[in-house]
Amino acid sequence: MMDIIKSHRYVKFANFALFLLMGGLLTVVFFLEKKDTKTIKEIRHSFGGRQIVERCITCHDTAAHKAVGGHTITEESCTLCHNGMGRGITIETAHMTDDEAEQKERRKYNAAVGKKKRLLSDLPSGFSGENPDALLSGEYASSGCLRCHTPQTLPADSPAVRGWKLFSDKGCGRCHTINGVSSGSKGSELTRIGDVLSHETLSLKIKSPQYTGIFSIMPIFGLSDNDISSLAVFLKGQSKLYVRPMDYRVKTTEEDNPIERFKCIACHKLQGKDGGVGPDLDLIYGRRDGKWVKDFLLNPESKRPSSCMPELGDMKDADAAANELMKSARRPLKPALPAEQYKLYCARCHGEKGDGKGRIASNLIGAPRRFLSNKGYFRLISREKLFKSVTDGIDGTSMPPSKNLLAKKDVDALLDYILMEFAGIYPDDHLTDISVPPQKTSGSENIKVVYEINCAKCHGESGDKGAKIIHQRFPQPRNFQNRPYMDSVSDEQLFKAVARGIPGTRMKAYREAVPGSRVKTKETFSDDTIWRLVDYVKRLSKSE
Repeated sequence: MMDIIKSHRYVKFANFALFLLMGGLLTVVFFLEKKDTKTIKEIRHSFGGRQIVERCITCHDTAAHKAVGGHTITEESCTLCHNGMGRGITIETAHMTDDEAEQKERRKYNAAVGKKKRLLSDLPSGFSGENPDALLSGEYASSGCLRCHTPQTLPADSPAVRGWKLFSDKGCGRCHTINGVSSGSKGSELTRIGDVLSHETLSLKIKSPQYTGIFSIMPIFGLSDNDISSLAVFLKGQSKLYVRPMDYRVKTTEEDNPIERFKCIACHKLQGKDGGVGPDLDLIYGRRDGKWVKDFLLNPESKRPSSCMPELGDMKDADAAANELMKSARRPLKPALPAEQYKLYCARCHGEKGDGKGRIASNLIGAPRRFLSNKGYFRLISREKLFKSVTDGIDGTSMPPSKNLLAKKDVDALLDYILMEFAGIYPDDHLTDISVPPQKTSGSENIKVVYEINCAKCHGESGDKGAKIIHQRFPQPRNFQNRPYMDSVSDEQLFKAVARGIPGTRMKAYREAVPGSRVKTKETFSDDTIWRLVDYVKRLSKSE
């Protein structure tokens, strides 16, 4: 037994000795190994009472960096123009290309200098992965030039100048404010947008304003990738405004023609030009009168709630623009064939294939009706209602009246064409719609709870979710706070929509679907409950 114990002690001693030997060898190798060492070099600048420490020359050769526009690497601050973190001692932290390292450095730096002296803002929530202070280099470098210099003083072929021209030509300043550049009020202010959003995120927001899932009234302009990048470069330059001179002003030419001055053609089709965003104004002479146009220009949301159209706000400007529009519209000749009439009057919104995805459909308030294969809807809707929609339009939406463009026989022929060509049914193919019982609004259940359980998921508790949240499937749910539309809809129409659903949409039946309408029945509410829901929805619209 003692021999075994002694043997075990010898093994432990041998293992310990081997451990010490290996540790010693590793220590010798560590100290003998040749290491790359680098002396940290830094330059300190003082700008506007701010102390700026930069270690860029630790890696960057001062001789290899030629002066640009009088700026030198040693006499001027690098980060004021190029972003990045001057105190960083690794490429990732200095260039701010590593999210985790970046945020760690931000917190460390902000804690060190105190709240009042912070130069680096924390990343905004909801935009993970973006680096608003990431290094600006290559074609993005001209963003930094805009912090001090107006676009007119920079090379005309630089991305920043191209972006400024796009901002001006596309009428972005009609909606957005940038101090010293534009004074729009419809959209969000962009004066400091470059401080909080990266070039990548700015590009994504321009290309697809709805990508976050939150409804944006900003339309999709269909710009090329190169134009989007240039516009994002210009917006990225709206940052670090403590660098910008007090007298910074971007001077623009004021056109005499109100159509040009208010950038109407940046969005609309008019006089042979087409912005591809809004309706065809060459047809306005046959759809609206001058008073309607003037009232709309003064307050677009009074006619179309949540409209992306910026208001003019000035009676004189609205009057001049309305008169010029009515005078300058091209008034194209009416085509003889229904197919050509559809292409001219309908396809821009409803799509050439009748799928409800026309060129400007995504920019309109209320999705255009889908005709393609929508048999259930057109079998249920009366001919009279379809005819009225074409001749009188639909209030609160972008569906305009066409009674001054098309005669009765033209409207009938056009409806026949739509039904047979797109819906795939004959004009006399109808389903028997439900009958509407006498209206009652009495009952024991809490109708607000019924609405919240069954309707609020799509329409929202206040009825306007369709104007705030983007649903993945088209079309968007109806906005109950669109008062012009809700005022034009009868109680009987609302009862039918709830009771038997709406074919071609996600609105299911809450009493019993009509056979052949392709609508699913979700619940079996009583007539009294449905009438109370109708009354509740009407009150949401504030029309009573």
